[in-house]
Amino acid sequence: MSSLPTLKQCGWCAASMAVAYVVWRVIKSDGRTPAEYRRMAEEQSRIEREKRLEYLGTLGLSNLAAGSSKSVPKTSGLRNRIVKARGSKYLTSGRSLDATEDVKNYLGTLNPRIRGKSASFVPVDLSAALDISMTQERPVFIFLESPIADASKDFPERFLSSEAISAYLSRNFICWAVTLRDNGAAEGYQLAKKMRFQDFSESIIAVVGGIKDDSKSNMEHRVILRVISSKIASFRNPEEFLEWIVIAEEQWKKANAYRNAEKSRSEIVRSQNYEYEMALRQDEMALKEEQRKERETKLLEQKEKEKLLERKRLKESLPPEPKTNEPNVARIRMLFPDGNTKLDRNFRLNEPAKILLNFIRSNEIFDRSGKEIEAKNIRVVTRFPRSVININSEESLRSVGVKGACVLCVEEIFK
Repeated sequence: MSSLPTLKQCGWCAASMAVAYVVWRVIKSDGRTPAEYRRMAEEQSRIEREKRLEYLGTLGLSNLAAGSSKSVPKTSGLRNRIVKARGSKYLTSGRSLDATEDVKNYLGTLNPRIRGKSASFVPVDLSAALDISMTQERPVFIFLESPIADASKDFPERFLSSEAISAYLSRNFICWAVTLRDNGAAEGYQLAKKMRFQDFSESIIAVVGGIKDDSKSNMEHRVILRVISSKIASFRNPEEFLEWIVIAEEQWKKANAYRNAEKSRSEIVRSQNYEYEMALRQDEMALKEEQRKERETKLLEQKEKEKLLERKRLKESLPPEPKTNEPNVARIRMLFPDGNTKLDRNFRLNEPAKILLNFIRSNEIFDRSGKEIEAKNIRVVTRFPRSVININSEESLRSVGVKGACVLCVEEIFK
């Protein structure tokens, strides 16, 4: 028990550790207190703000950067109303600034700083620049100039003024530039955030491409930004920058070729799937048609079987045919609608007329075209004079008008 530390000893140990930590913090901070660090940060922010204001003053945008509620000069390109333009918009200090006009205003200050024949920067918003790049099948070179840049402040004068670099950019890229303001809604700021930059104290360059959003219809045209390469615009010499831009272009070509190959493969797969689905649909339709014909065939066979059974039943129901020399017997000839079939049979004149009807129905009846006539759609008439005989009756043949041997015609009843 004596080996365990007492509560008093534990307290002294904790106090010693706290003192050691305070001493370490003082040594680490070079002797400055937290209040001194806070004052240094505020001073640094003030210097950066003044530097930004000085730079934006040359662009005619000092009122905008200072957050003034006064009217903005007409030369700044600002509008006092929200402009529903094709490009993106952003709000700053309670006003609407069209992205295309902002690009034009910036290029108006950039181009005079570039000596000689410079690369042609398109005076449109980023969305339009991406549309142009997709139409011409070229990547987009982007330059976002920071107003407070230090290491990259002379990038336009040193690198964009090079005739070799300018010619290469103009020949192989769509060039687009805008100022990089630390503003949450500005297009350059949003683009830098999308490229995962956290520090906006230096200018940024990037090579990007556009991809059409296939999930949207042609009426809902939308381009997705694809970042190929991006970095701080700081190089030791033009040769290093040219090497970087060439590598970025090669990366864009590979990415574009890969995407085109993937698109071709997806189109092939989609075409194959469509053909497979169409083949399945055709097989399904053929199977349904075959099943329908099979059902119709079975139905016709069933009907034909029923007709045969009915004719057989009617024949079996007929009384035996009497002899010609018997009394009250008449030989009757029946002419069928096809014009060729003629049937002769002896009938007793005192038998029901329905026996004559059953005899006719016990045979197949066709019209002149060979189409079968249903037994319920026939009637029997005399030739001279023409009269209809009601043979579907229980009365005798003599009672319905058959007096002796005669010729009767079987006709189809048309509805």
